[in-house]
Amino acid sequence: MKRLLFAALLLLAGCPSFELSVEQSWDPQACADCHPDHFREWSGSMHAYAAEDPLFLAMNRRGQEETDGELGSFCIDCHAPMAVRLGETVDGLNLDEVDDALKGVTCYYCHTVSAVEGDHNNPLVGAGDTTMRGGIADPLDNAAHPSQHSDLHDRRSLDSSALCGSCHDIVTPAGVALERTFAEWKETLFADPSNPSALSCG
Repeated sequence: MKRLLFAALLLLAGCPSFELSVEQSWDPQACADCHPDHFREWSGSMHAYAAEDPLFLAMNRRGQEETDGELGSFCIDCHAPMAVRLGETVDGLNLDEVDDALKGVTCYYCHTVSAVEGDHNNPLVGAGDTTMRGGIADPLDNAAHPSQHSDLHDRRSLDSSALCGSCHDIVTPAGVALERTFAEWKETLFADPSNPSALSCG
């Protein structure tokens, strides 16, 4: 009964009755019909705005100028990671030419992460498939994409802090710690799994 109700809700919501391709999945707009609340929240977030923020654009441009381009993708790798990974930008100076679907920290970018290989500067590894990972322990089947539980996406798991934290810890190539949110969390009682007060970043 639960699955039938879910299927009916999908149809009413205008969800696709076919599986999205990888390319279609890149666009956050593809998520909007089935996940309107999540999409609305994301649309008003700094993740959505990350590659549009005038301050970021100005600072990135200045950084590229002052390093004669050696800054490369250092900043844009967090602000538009899909655009970097797909080769649409190498330094963020051409973001006005990049498709809007690849700007910011997108739904696809986070929800296809399969591993975290480091603790700062966005060491996330994407699976490159259409399986959306999340915190739901037993996700229901749907036509749009395969779904899978992931501790990295489940805020009840301390492991999920690595997914968020490793992007919110920034160390420059010269070794200067610009942002140490994750490192600071790891030093607190909240990061201690034996502590009853343990809490993930989520």
